[in-house]
Amino acid sequence: MCPHGVDLLSKQRAPKWEVHASQVLGKGMDGTLRLATRVGKSSPVYAVKMVPTSNERTRRRALHEASVLKALNHPNIRCLVDCFEEKEHIHMVLEYIDGCDLADYILKNGAVEEMLALTIMQQMLEALRYCHAQELPVIHGDVKPENIVLSMRTDKIGAKLIDFGLAMRGHRCKVHGKITVGTPAYISPEANTTRVRTPASDVWALGVVLNAMLTKTFVPAEVRAGHKPFAVKSSAQMSVQASQMLAGLLQLDPHQRLTASEAVKHPWFHSPLLFTPVSLSERNVRKAGHKICNRRLSKARALVLAVETFKTFDEDSCPIPSESTYAPSTPGGSDKFIEGLENE
Repeated sequence: MCPHGVDLLSKQRAPKWEVHASQVLGKGMDGTLRLATRVGKSSPVYAVKMVPTSNERTRRRALHEASVLKALNHPNIRCLVDCFEEKEHIHMVLEYIDGCDLADYILKNGAVEEMLALTIMQQMLEALRYCHAQELPVIHGDVKPENIVLSMRTDKIGAKLIDFGLAMRGHRCKVHGKITVGTPAYISPEANTTRVRTPASDVWALGVVLNAMLTKTFVPAEVRAGHKPFAVKSSAQMSVQASQMLAGLLQLDPHQRLTASEAVKHPWFHSPLLFTPVSLSERNVRKAGHKICNRRLSKARALVLAVETFKTFDEDSCPIPSESTYAPSTPGGSDKFIEGLENE
């Protein structure tokens, strides 16, 4: 269970965490993710993002991300366990997640079966509804398959939203300058035009994800640019309710687009599919190119998929990157997924 009300910078009077320096789980633009455990314990394991504080901008970026995560406590959002500053680094202790990200799952297994897509969407919409319902809404800003991790469970599928490095807080957040914020293939038409991010921007991005899951295709560029409405590709494998959900999430007009709160009440989620048990098979996760953790083996050998990228933020009430980047959470991640679908 994620702790609620984590101190943004806890006081490390005595070491609480043992960071395994040799166990590098991933590297981002500004820092490194390493394996960690509580002092004197071998389990459970955590992922610690270590961000150097050699300059104030880097330090401020890390504190921004930690402040966003600190305010969130939801079962479908990867949580912040602790945050402290020590030895010239901000340490963000994050929940460790076993499994594979949705992008690799789609690339290796093909289009997602509708009952699995339904389960993932229900959980992601609940996560977004929670974020958008905050007194000062949290806009994720980079919803995409690489930032949705499917955890390996025997009883049911667990989907978690990760990487809040581009998150903004507010009802309407203006992106300043001429930079690209987020991953272009998932940016909503109105955000492309006005450079304003709203909760509706996250919903559009999730619609693009759903389309990729069900059809293994991307929303056409002319639709993303707002030049023509989205047309659902009819398929014998897609239910009418799923088609209606896609159409509702990918409305060009953000005022006509379903909100996360409206979408979770959609008839699709009353489908008999919802009552069909869904779980990730070990075979399919292995096909996705990730190791399944053997409980008797060291968790350090498992690939942690909660690797986040580290961005630079401008001074603003809605912090945004000051670098033109949509760097994926793993080397070549976003480009690999986009190219993989386009080459189908």
